[in-house]
Amino acid sequence: MPEESKKLLFRMKAQFGSLAAFSEASGMSVSTIKRRLDNPSDWNVGEIDKVIELLELTPNDISSYFFASTLTQAQAAGVDV
Repeated sequence: MPEESKKLLFRMKAQFGSLAAFSEASGMSVSTIKRRLDNPSDWNVGEIDKVIELLELTPNDISSYFFASTLTQAQAAGVDV
């Protein structure tokens, strides 16, 4: 599981008490959330919006929870981000 996913899982559990409680609030199954955490590129825009809303993420937080590894890879490849 990528580091940003571990961070996201920790925040889900911290704010909702368990992944199951977050799952219920989000309308996504626990298995779907686990798959998204294992493969962050699988998140769709609607799911990301729901997570942002439920976890009360600020615009500055979003990239550290969803795009950190992608940004790091792009920078390592010399892409200006």
